Amino acid sequence: MDVKDDETVLVEKGLPVIEKVEPIIYGPEVDTYHGIGKFLGKGFSIGKEM
Repeated sequence: MDVKDDETVLVEKGLPVIEKVEPIIYGPEVDTYHGIGKFLGKGFSIGKEM
């Protein structure tokens, strides 16, 4: 995995804001790129609602 960011997408403590980063992933086995979706919920709590 290779990650690079710009200071414009970081908040306090140097953590990235995913909505600003707009990450993509590459599927080498099928030679395709995909975007990563919208915010779904807070970790360890969204599953309780499903």
